[in-house]
Amino acid sequence: MNNPTRTTNNLHFEDLPWQRFEELVFEIVYRKYKWGELSPIGQKGKDGGVDIWGVDTEETTWYIQCKNHQSFTKADAQAAIDKIVGNYEIAKSSMLLVALACNITTDTLQFIKSYSEERGFNGSDVWVGTKLETMLYSDNKDLLYKFFGIETEHNRNIKKVVNGNKARQEVEKILLQKVNWTPEIRMEIARDPSKQFRFEKVVIRSVDDVDDPYGENASYCEICPYQLTDVGIEFLDLYWDNYRIAIDIDTKCWRRIKDDDNLQENEFDIRAEHVALLPYYCIISIMEKGDDYSDYPVLICGFEFNNTPFLRYYYKHKASKVDLVDGKPLSISDLSML
Repeated sequence: MNNPTRTTNNLHFEDLPWQRFEELVFEIVYRKYKWGELSPIGQKGKDGGVDIWGVDTEETTWYIQCKNHQSFTKADAQAAIDKIVGNYEIAKSSMLLVALACNITTDTLQFIKSYSEERGFNGSDVWVGTKLETMLYSDNKDLLYKFFGIETEHNRNIKKVVNGNKARQEVEKILLQKVNWTPEIRMEIARDPSKQFRFEKVVIRSVDDVDDPYGENASYCEICPYQLTDVGIEFLDLYWDNYRIAIDIDTKCWRRIKDDDNLQENEFDIRAEHVALLPYYCIISIMEKGDDYSDYPVLICGFEFNNTPFLRYYYKHKASKVDLVDGKPLSISDLSML
């Protein structure tokens, strides 16, 4: 679920400007440890070989060097460590962290660890390109989009929540009536939630049908809003009709039957409407006054589910508000409410 939404090659950290690479490392470091103080001093210039300096809550001082180069050798490591030691007084508890855009040999890795201890550091850690990439995909997925423009399901879900909240506010402002919530009105709307809407119908159009929204190949429909849920808007796609549903008391399974079908043993029947659920995050914009084709409000939507904007379809027993989902038996609680 957290893979990229498109195929990607290895991340090219070295293609980032040095400032952005340091910002990326800073964000990861900030999240990974608990800090009393943390400062990106390399962004200010004349850093003395240290790009990020901090003191964690265990009072350990960290000297962090960021190198977004295509290669990093023992000589590069020695020069970097010597520069830090030459400009800072290294306490015995101090830690060195070297964050690299590239991968390095085992010899270079071992040299960094041994030489940093020789020059006074208590210990060291080395983040090579592969490790940085793993850290991004496992614990910092939001940074993939921020620094590389790569979308993951995690990023998409964040967008869905943000966009869905905005769309719900627009839906409530444009489509719902302003209600004086007396006990009588509250009871009436509880019995029939569709009465809280200003319009008996809305038009749903695809955001992809830009040039000819009502043409021969366009995807649009006129549909009746029923109620708002936490996820989206429920619509009765056939508001003038309802369906006969047979429910087995023992198994709690249900089936749709024809009006002249006989019930089997242990079955009883109910009437239910067919419902389509439109998630708020699929709503791109709302044309309150309609368009050239319709006087009803027009919802411009992303058709993300098999060329429809509807997340799922199901039946609803309006009197009890119980949903009947294909392949899902009813619960004891649902059964008692019918």
